[in-house]
Amino acid sequence: MKKLFRPITALILAACLSSCTPDAAAPSSDSNTPAVTGENDTAPTPVDSLNEDLIYYGSTAEYFEKDSIIVLDLTSIAAYDDIGSICLHNCMTDKDIKLPVSKNIKYRVEETGYYYINAFTVNGSLIDLSEMIIGHEYPAPDENKNAGSDISYDKEDKKMKDPILLYQGHASLRILTGDDKVIYIDPFAGDGYDMPADLILQTHDHFDHKDMSKIESRNDDCIIITQAEALKDKQYRSFDLPYVKVETVEAGYNKNHDKNNCAGYILTFENDVSLYVSGDTSKTEQMAELKSRNLDYAFFCCDGVFNMDAAEASECAELVGAKVSIPYHTASAAVTIFDENNAARFSAPGVKILTPGEELVLKK
Repeated sequence: MKKLFRPITALILAACLSSCTPDAAAPSSDSNTPAVTGENDTAPTPVDSLNEDLIYYGSTAEYFEKDSIIVLDLTSIAAYDDIGSICLHNCMTDKDIKLPVSKNIKYRVEETGYYYINAFTVNGSLIDLSEMIIGHEYPAPDENKNAGSDISYDKEDKKMKDPILLYQGHASLRILTGDDKVIYIDPFAGDGYDMPADLILQTHDHFDHKDMSKIESRNDDCIIITQAEALKDKQYRSFDLPYVKVETVEAGYNKNHDKNNCAGYILTFENDVSLYVSGDTSKTEQMAELKSRNLDYAFFCCDGVFNMDAAEASECAELVGAKVSIPYHTASAAVTIFDENNAARFSAPGVKILTPGEELVLKK
């Protein structure tokens, strides 16, 4: 197998090293792209051929073509357990890409350029990972693939961060996954809509569950799943995404909510934590079956106006048998986004009361 070693000029290397600092872990706010060039102020020379199966590099800053795949092996890093984040920095555009912390990573390059890669420990120390780049592959052309869209890793080796749930009030939830993906469920109440959305779930079509205008921005590949998609063709559908599995379950079962137009969801995250969100509902026929799932967390509506009350919700919590049961949708949205007294009437093993603005780490 052919090996190419491409020396980098002092100017490029200095620019890369100065850019990838702990303060640069997030993309730079400076709109002026730094001028980084090769010898005699010429642009970097591209890789000689795109026909090699694997090309190795020996410099600290490496040149990678768009759509090539960087291969990173961290199996020999002694300080692996101390790594908190990994930063891949494009020295030519001054952009940073946050990679998953895993022993084996492949990343499809979004923009041609010289890249410097390092890690930051939980204490803020920097680890140069340039020696861990074992090469990169050139995949066969695929018009259906978007540059930058492929990040793969060994899930067994990946350091799993626990998702963090923010209860925003009423039936609104925001979840930051271990992969830093942002999920909103029934956006309407409270604050905390400043994170760009990757996934938006809607349980039904009432105004207090679908205020999309609250979400300030969405990532380009943001997915929206409403009850229409979740119940397409009258089937309870599942959506297996890289960062979460979403399963549709029964909801409704009262005069205000038709079970054919309402959805509940079970979310299972990469750390194997499961979360049930009842949506607007009364007791469903399926709830007793959920006990066998050994769910970790469960949210139950309990307003007693348009849905079941706290007493019936408590019975449902007993049926479902989650380790932690949480009341939400505790009142009519026209009155308040949280009724503390009504929430206190909810009783179940492992009960936990969340107030608007409170966070919960979803862990085993």
